[in-house]
Amino acid sequence: MDGLRRLTLLGLLAVASSCASMGGRGMPTASLPRGFTECQVGGASGRTGWCGTVPVQEDRSIEGGVVISLYTVILTSGEEGGAPAAEPVFVLTGGPGTGAASGPGLGLLVARWFPDRTVVLVDQRGTGRSNPLHCPGTGGGEGVAIADRFGTVFGSESMRACAEALTGEASLAHYQTEDAVLDLDAVRAALGFPTVTLIGVSYGTRLAQAYARRLPDRVGRMVLDGVVPFDLRAPLPYAQTLGAAIEGYVALCEDQPDCHQANPALRRNLEAARTRLAEGPVPVRIRDPWSGSPEEVSFDLGDFGYAARGMLYAGAR
Repeated sequence: MDGLRRLTLLGLLAVASSCASMGGRGMPTASLPRGFTECQVGGASGRTGWCGTVPVQEDRSIEGGVVISLYTVILTSGEEGGAPAAEPVFVLTGGPGTGAASGPGLGLLVARWFPDRTVVLVDQRGTGRSNPLHCPGTGGGEGVAIADRFGTVFGSESMRACAEALTGEASLAHYQTEDAVLDLDAVRAALGFPTVTLIGVSYGTRLAQAYARRLPDRVGRMVLDGVVPFDLRAPLPYAQTLGAAIEGYVALCEDQPDCHQANPALRRNLEAARTRLAEGPVPVRIRDPWSGSPEEVSFDLGDFGYAARGMLYAGAR
């Protein structure tokens, strides 16, 4: 959510101004794809929510192959009748791995910014409720042992084991950005819109760029926040960028009297923690967020780095 708030104000104003000048509000229910029904979307004040799925082929090169369903939420502006608005707003979230429709926080924020526009949220294939793919024994939900959430985050062995486990569930070669591009266009076509506005955050910016590159005539305008270029191969640069972010954060604190007074040993403590964890993992007692019971876990340098990255990513509090 914090990332989207940093969207360039001029870009938002330009999109809002051009959308307002286009005329046409809402989306008639007659234009909804078959099977979409009215649904409650928490926090969507003044909006009518329509939930349903759009079927697409998992592998488009195989005629009559496996069909998967893209879970989609449509937030209309409240007016019905007449022609559909010329250009809805498609919200593309980060990750990849987060479902825009299953976790509509960003979409609700966009809906408040553009009260006269139809807002479309799609769970990208493999996420949310669109044929979700989860590595066995992992995840952030209840039922996963707390100790299993620690250790090497992007270890080659764990990633290989996950891919092998999921191979029987899906054709993994077809859960790529280019497949998601065609999925988005299938939703656009099902809704009957000639063009769309794309608002992308983090990985969503790459998806938006890929869509515009492949289907330029179907994009009216875009707003990109935290641009992920095509030559960035996640997670390869994460360690380097985390080091730069931590150094910048420490330097900023040292330059601000109030922060430095409250944390006079910040740099020294961080270095001591890094040195100790480089020698090997340490036992840490934490509280399981689901059961509330205290648990002891093995905390290593990778856990420390990923925790620091998460806190910096979310913004200082």
